[in-house]
Amino acid sequence: MNKLSHNYNGCGTVLVVDGNMKNHRSVCAASEAGYISFAGLSGSVKSGCTNTPTQTSRFCLLHKPRALTSGASNNNNSSVIEMILETKSTRLQHFYKVLWLGKDECHTSWEKEESIPDAVLHEFRKQQSVNITEICTDNVGHKVHTLGISTQEVTSQPPAKRRKEDRVVIEKDSGIFECHPEDTNNLNCNTEKDKKVRLHERSAGILAGIWPCGVITIIDELYNSESKSQVYGCLHGFIHTNPTTTDSIQILCYDDGCHLRKYARNPVRSKLSGAAAKLSSINIVIDKMHFSNHTDNWCKLNCNPYNVNDLEQVDTEICEQTFSWLSRYGRITRYMNKSHYLFFLLYLCELHNRKHA
Repeated sequence: MNKLSHNYNGCGTVLVVDGNMKNHRSVCAASEAGYISFAGLSGSVKSGCTNTPTQTSRFCLLHKPRALTSGASNNNNSSVIEMILETKSTRLQHFYKVLWLGKDECHTSWEKEESIPDAVLHEFRKQQSVNITEICTDNVGHKVHTLGISTQEVTSQPPAKRRKEDRVVIEKDSGIFECHPEDTNNLNCNTEKDKKVRLHERSAGILAGIWPCGVITIIDELYNSESKSQVYGCLHGFIHTNPTTTDSIQILCYDDGCHLRKYARNPVRSKLSGAAAKLSSINIVIDKMHFSNHTDNWCKLNCNPYNVNDLEQVDTEICEQTFSWLSRYGRITRYMNKSHYLFFLLYLCELHNRKHA
């Protein structure tokens, strides 16, 4: 981390955090596949597939062979097939009952044969291949072929229940990231960002933590939305890996500080680690620019930046000022793969920090 400039008020003791969606990139359309974890924390956050799509496709190399090849009756926000459960036929065509990737057996649908990818059909037919497995004789003495279906496992349980035990279904955030009623209880301000899920197969941009002097100290990629679980995980990872540097932080400014404050001070979550205890003890407030958007009395009483004397001469809008420069590269980062995207942003931030250190 670059050397801080202590000529600025609040540098080293105040950290300003915000997300920037303009520096996003294209990601795989398999929104139900994949999850992320953070340093020092158990559990995971649902992120969808973070890989880059292939050319002329919405899916990455991993999920493209299992994605629907044409229009289908899918209403489950997923277009990637995990397996075929059963089949039926009419006079005109065949139908297959498919299980969608990342979903349980309650989210299935019947799809036409022409919509099913060849790789999935081949896998299903291979499992259900009919072989001549036994030769016997009838009462007259003629040889008779009896047909048997090859199976990988013999069990008394129904196929759907057996598969459910062997699969990992990620319906929501797990572990300590699970939402509890006290996380957002009695908050009426409409500033929570968890509902703003990504559209058009792209990431949710980046989360940046910047000192008031302008030095960027946190850069993390966000997926699906700027959810408080991801923001909390990024901040916890930063404190966990930099205990000496972050020990002096007393105030954290964030545009959705009310929800993050309740989330970090959850009694169960705040006792999980030293970094979690540190994060819960930090005074999390709303930055001055976005404070007018918060109408709840609890926000005005507990997250008002104008009630904090240490923020009188502090630039709490430093993130917005930095993003006005960083957003110029949005058209460049849009089509980068994950490795190039992160390297390019880190390189830009390093050059930026050298000017402000």
